[in-house]
Amino acid sequence: MKDDNLPEPVDGQNRAPVPHEEPIADPGLPEHQWRPTDVDPRAERRAERQVAGLFGLAIVGSVLFIVSYFVFHIVTTRTRSATSAPPTSPWASAWR
Repeated sequence: MKDDNLPEPVDGQNRAPVPHEEPIADPGLPEHQWRPTDVDPRAERRAERQVAGLFGLAIVGSVLFIVSYFVFHIVTTRTRSATSAPPTSPWASAWR
């Protein structure tokens, strides 16, 4: 077994890890670039309205999908076999 994967040696007095150099150099970060919404209050309000509008559009689309699922009858080409049981739902006859 190699010693490369073992924990670092500790000092006998306080059991603290022995200091060592950083194995990977710090690459640093580029200077922060401000977004337009960070500095302009009008742009911030506009972006907030856009996000709220998209959430509202998602809600309206979901409601319209659910309503259309029940309102529009889509005819399928599937046929029942002779051995299958007839529909047991009280609403099944309304959808024929």
